[in-house]
Amino acid sequence: MRKFLIVISLLVSTNLFAQKSHFTPSPNCVEAYNKMVSFRIGEARAAISAEIKTDPYNHLIILLQNYEDFFKLCFKDDPDLYKRRLAFREKRLNFLNNSDKKSPYYRLSKAIIYLQWSLIHLKYKENFKAANDFRKAHGLLRDNKKLFPNFAETDIFYGGQKAIIGTVPQEYQWITNLMGFKGNIGQGMKMVKRGIDSNPPLFKDEGIFYYIYLNEILLNDSKKAFRLLQTYNVDDKNIYLNTFMTSNLMLNNFRSAEALSIIQNRNKSSAYIQPIIFDYALGVAYLQTSEFEKAIPYLKKYLTSKSYFYKKDATLKIAYAYYLMGEQNLSDSYKEKIKRTGTTITDMDKQAQKVAKQPSFGNKNLLRGRLLFDGGSFTECLAILEDETLKNNLGETENLEWDYRLARAYDETNKTAQAIAFYKKTLSADNPTEEYYPARAALQLAYIYEQQGKTALATTYFNRVLGIEGHEYKTSLDQKAKSGLLRIQGQ
Repeated sequence: MRKFLIVISLLVSTNLFAQKSHFTPSPNCVEAYNKMVSFRIGEARAAISAEIKTDPYNHLIILLQNYEDFFKLCFKDDPDLYKRRLAFREKRLNFLNNSDKKSPYYRLSKAIIYLQWSLIHLKYKENFKAANDFRKAHGLLRDNKKLFPNFAETDIFYGGQKAIIGTVPQEYQWITNLMGFKGNIGQGMKMVKRGIDSNPPLFKDEGIFYYIYLNEILLNDSKKAFRLLQTYNVDDKNIYLNTFMTSNLMLNNFRSAEALSIIQNRNKSSAYIQPIIFDYALGVAYLQTSEFEKAIPYLKKYLTSKSYFYKKDATLKIAYAYYLMGEQNLSDSYKEKIKRTGTTITDMDKQAQKVAKQPSFGNKNLLRGRLLFDGGSFTECLAILEDETLKNNLGETENLEWDYRLARAYDETNKTAQAIAFYKKTLSADNPTEEYYPARAALQLAYIYEQQGKTALATTYFNRVLGIEGHEYKTSLDQKAKSGLLRIQGQ
């Protein structure tokens, strides 16, 4: 690597590099990209080395080298590596400045590097740097779209940005306007799909990744997201980017057993880097399928990582497992550890911190019902929650949660009338401890009415979500409500 950078520097200084540079998606570059998204980093590096020997003036090499940092830093969670690799970001961008500026890959390559580093910065709590790199990427992609309107590769990344910007809450839109951002979910989604359908030699796997996730998160269309897995014949066994995506979709949609199967059946060749997030996901999935003894080792392994995210939540889930196993002392020990573990950056970690301050985990049947629901065992969940005798001696907050969990279970088992009744009961109840249940109940009511074509009622409840303050899931639920309002408005 060092020898290659020295050679590049000499070439730049004599202007030879700038005169001869080009961007060509050669077979070596395509292979390197495919290996990168598979997380076979060593093999990707070998393909890049082969391209350097064959054609050192191909500047796609520089972009592909950044992919290694991107995947390692985002999926291996190493703050020390982040500090060491940060200097390479600027060097790569400087090299690209001496490239063929007439190529549509010139601005696109710089934009992708900025986009990747915006996500890396966000991962390592550098929010200002993340926003600045996101802004620079947006400007480059906008310009590239104007200069090369038929270069579909731009659409994959520019469309993704447009869709995401379109969901920025109203109170923050002055920032996007100030930065010149113009978002539109529908337009952005169409752009991403157009980029995929052009069958580009590079970036198609990322395009599919973004398109499926955007359907899931922004459009609240899980059914379409799952259909797209089949449409694009997503390989979640050999391409780890897809392993991460599909297992995450399963966990988010109450299909824990399937998440377990996907992660466990992935190709475990030593050629792959192993993301620590898989251990967290396995721990969560085992917990939600009532295999508590299997969940604990994976969650404990995740706690040994250097990640800033989900550590409080993982600690809470270990405490839950011990609690339901009857190991009260161990449960209390891990409950206490939540307060001094990890950060409160994510909504889930904020919620874990809040739970840690409560005197106990409360009713075991309520907790068991919640976990069964999260894992997709809706019938078993209902069997617990519909037993009125189990509700005896519940506290005010537990009664609120019980009604909310019952509404969710009715919702997922297509008992819509009962679900609506209990969601409304949740919304009307007192909420002195500012739990997230009323906000989520309002969101679910909005979804129901949106599906029924009752847009006025859906709008009312999406706005109810935005009006509920103080709970730990404010950021994520507001984003979902904002997306819903934009869908209704056809944006």
